[in-house]
Amino acid sequence: MVAAVLLGVLVTACGARAAAGAAAPAAAGPVSPRPAEVIDWALRTVVAALADHMLVGQLIVAGVESEVDGRPLARLDDRMRQVIEEVQPGGMVLFGGSFQDIEQTVALIGELHRLVVPPLIATDYEGGLVSRLTSSGGMPATRIPAASVVGRAVRAPDGEGLSLAEELGRVMGRELRALGVTMNLAPVADVDPPGGVGAIGRHGRTFGNDPVHVGRTAAAVTAGLQAAGVAAVVKHFPGHGALASDSHDGSAVLDASLDELRSRELLAFALAFDARPMGVMTAHLTVPRATGNDLPATISPQLTRIAREELGYPGLIVTDALNMRSVTEIAPEPELVVRAIEAGADVLLKPLDPVAARDGLLQARAEGRITRDRLERSVLRIFSVKERLGILGPQWAIDAASAKGSARVATDMLGAPAHTALVERIVDLAGGAE
Repeated sequence: MVAAVLLGVLVTACGARAAAGAAAPAAAGPVSPRPAEVIDWALRTVVAALADHMLVGQLIVAGVESEVDGRPLARLDDRMRQVIEEVQPGGMVLFGGSFQDIEQTVALIGELHRLVVPPLIATDYEGGLVSRLTSSGGMPATRIPAASVVGRAVRAPDGEGLSLAEELGRVMGRELRALGVTMNLAPVADVDPPGGVGAIGRHGRTFGNDPVHVGRTAAAVTAGLQAAGVAAVVKHFPGHGALASDSHDGSAVLDASLDELRSRELLAFALAFDARPMGVMTAHLTVPRATGNDLPATISPQLTRIAREELGYPGLIVTDALNMRSVTEIAPEPELVVRAIEAGADVLLKPLDPVAARDGLLQARAEGRITRDRLERSVLRIFSVKERLGILGPQWAIDAASAKGSARVATDMLGAPAHTALVERIVDLAGGAE
């Protein structure tokens, strides 16, 4: 039923576009050339036709993992398949254990596409320590250097500057897209504290301690990823770099006033936003001197307003993973996801229990805490991203292989000599991989 609604409306839109003489969209292009007003009408019509439970499902990006021990799944088990069919999530996020080899990964993503209409497939592919694509050891993907290495290479006096970072983003995007991954939870726009490194920087995950350099480098990587047909999600807003503690491990507090945020952390994000990233990820950290309360950014309306109104960010607001201890201690998950949506989030990443998250949102909708209009606004943003990526609409129906990935294409693309040569150039300019 949902597939019929989506395809019927979007085929009509495609017909209107064809009648207007517009060119067909490129399979992996980040932005469709179809007239904006036709696409906007089509997407709004689809969203308006969806029942509440379908809208709520679109807000959830579920982890593909075992219920027993939380391990990433290389193949769907019966329980995971049942959860996906019941919740109909807008996307799934894959971790290292889901990337065993090319054939297995393409088969897994292909099955996910058969279960939902149509999913974003996300992963963390920052480079260095956080590289889900290569962490299992079985995937012949290019080993992307850590952000700290990229940051040094961009600043090297005899190098190519930001063009290196943009080309690296393209390499990452090409390899992800060949497998069917359409959203990268990267790059990191966090800024190291002056004269040192924080919890993120200790693992090489930051581009440096100059907010202008960090923001421009993040923008360049974003541009490359999205040119290759993969949505970039810049993180961790409003800025995790100066923190000595990691929000994965518990509550994290950034000691900064709003003016101090504007001069460093927010400046980096403002510059990264110049590349129009399709997503920004909020951090599970509090900034009490800036907001006047102890709400983490995930459920902070004040920090969402800064992103939307002060920085003018129009894209998806994605929570950090909702299974992290820094937020699981705040409220039961059905309440936590409602508070995240009330604060302005569009995408709920990796709730512990997608069914409970779905049920909490539906209850809030029935009680009037969340309005139909609020749900539609977020789903419209989600569908707009999917349309830009070429995985929603007539092209998705006709050329499903483009969205799902191809073992043949991936075999040729992953670890290509030109990709390896670029990484070697970056490491050489940086003075080494450490």
